[in-house]
Amino acid sequence: MARPRNPIPTYKKHPTRDEARAWVNGRWVGLGSWNSAESRTAYQRICTELQATSAAVVVPNRREPLTVAQVVVEFTKFATNHYRHADGTTTSELKEYEAAFAPLLNLYGDMLASEFGPLSLQAYRHNLITEKDWCRTRINKQVGRIRRVFKWAASQELVPPSVPQGLACVQGLQRGRSQARESERIQPVPLAVVLATLPMLSRQVRVMVELQVHTGM
Repeated sequence: MARPRNPIPTYKKHPTRDEARAWVNGRWVGLGSWNSAESRTAYQRICTELQATSAAVVVPNRREPLTVAQVVVEFTKFATNHYRHADGTTTSELKEYEAAFAPLLNLYGDMLASEFGPLSLQAYRHNLITEKDWCRTRINKQVGRIRRVFKWAASQELVPPSVPQGLACVQGLQRGRSQARESERIQPVPLAVVLATLPMLSRQVRVMVELQVHTGM
């Protein structure tokens, strides 16, 4: 079995120059003069940043702008470990993110994540109304999940902080003020069903329940 990859880079000397460097996220990062206090401080800062990042996340080269699809891939790695029950099984939240990602990737997968702004989010939301026919409350929740994805991406320096700040300006859909349908109200359970599912009720309790139903109390 292959040895697990060490997420913490090694402080190394350049082979031809008197400089320190470390291999970080697929590239060499210069740290300064070999064995200098400056280079040791730079190395420690990099190690601290990597330790603060989830072990499930491999942050790409920050010099390369990411697409929306690439941000979704990185977030999914994080979410797979984050959204778990105490016994280790994944929560239903992952399924909700998957549902939210499908129309997002269809519309904006190839767009640079740094260019995804308030108008893009509103167009995404309109697609949920017209194509998915989801109810207003679920649409608001899915839009909130997309906001959280870009907020997380900003925390990992995958997108500029201005991206989630812009998306936060998009207000949620309000009742009666959008094209989104409302969710169906949950109807009261018939008395016969209640009594059939609670056979152990005492006669006195059953009489009280029936009396309240018939009198409208």
